[in-house]
Amino acid sequence: MEKESKNNGPIDKAEDLVSSYREYVDLKIESIKLKLIESLSKLFSRLLFVIIFIMLIGAAIAYLSSSFSWWIGDILGSKALGSLITAAIFLLFAIILFFKRKIFLLDSIVKMMIEVFYEDKD
Repeated sequence: MEKESKNNGPIDKAEDLVSSYREYVDLKIESIKLKLIESLSKLFSRLLFVIIFIMLIGAAIAYLSSSFSWWIGDILGSKALGSLITAAIFLLFAIILFFKRKIFLLDSIVKMMIEVFYEDKD
């Protein structure tokens, strides 16, 4: 009877090892899920901030460009010419942004993704 209460040797040790390994794998999966949730939360938070920031900057630029167009129109004596000059400035900015999109957009997006997913936790 006494032998039955003790370990039966290598079989019990193997079962304990398998059980411990399953528990380790389950904990590792949970850890990965939590890290993924944390990273996605940070990513969506930053994206939401960027979207709100762009909308606010866009509204400010719209008002400033309208004022600039009106002011140039008063100086030149033609509101249409003021609007045309403002549109030309925006077109120039759009062309520059198009040719420099890798530097301004893609690289900064890649850097942001790297910061979110591979942030050092010291």
